[in-house]
Amino acid sequence: MPPKGRVSLAGMLAEPEAEMATIHRLAQEHATPAPSSPDEAPASANGKPYKRVGLYLDPTVKREIDTIAFTHERKPHDLYLEAIDLLLKKYGRASISELEKKA
Repeated sequence: MPPKGRVSLAGMLAEPEAEMATIHRLAQEHATPAPSSPDEAPASANGKPYKRVGLYLDPTVKREIDTIAFTHERKPHDLYLEAIDLLLKKYGRASISELEKKA
């Protein structure tokens, strides 16, 4: 018998309804709750909601960022934040973490 939370192929074939219920339960337990409204943003470290910012990129540039993120086992979003931190540093401003602490 597989450990709790793991789904076996044999079990899925033997008891499809029960196994699907297990899969659904596990998916619900690990699901990230969606915002209650489309305008609701996740809260930052200081409790204030983040603001959404759009970015238009050439598809080849986006592909390069995705490749770098994949190669370094990171998310593209992490690279965008790293780039913003470098930009703030270049212009002598506080970093993202410093600004979040001040607010």
